[in-house]
Amino acid sequence: SHIDMGAMEAWIRLFPVVILISTMQFFFYELSSNLISGILLQLFVTVILSYASGLFYPIYSLPETIQKVGAILPTRVAFGYLSEVIQGKPAVLQTVLVWSYVAVFVVASVLVRQYKMRSNKYD
Repeated sequence: SHIDMGAMEAWIRLFPVVILISTMQFFFYELSSNLISGILLQLFVTVILSYASGLFYPIYSLPETIQKVGAILPTRVAFGYLSEVIQGKPAVLQTVLVWSYVAVFVVASVLVRQYKMRSNKYD
């Protein structure tokens, strides 16, 4: 069978964004107290982050304050990384930013879980 290396490389280059979004969603879930609130928190926060990052509307159409805040949000970093990958650019800075956010979300998730376990607040 024939394996298209171009398609394989594309999937490999998408991997950091998949990990970023997964760790971000896991962190939001860890902040919640039960399954339903976890799902709702994930949905609402992701929609708000996506809006503020300019994923629904062009970033230049948003107020200047939202543009500045949106530029540093994880959803915007993921979008910037994907844009550079699709354009065939190296995306070095974006890669560092994506993996930095992954590290932040993993550490924050562990800290939240440890706090919940010490506080005996797990449902």
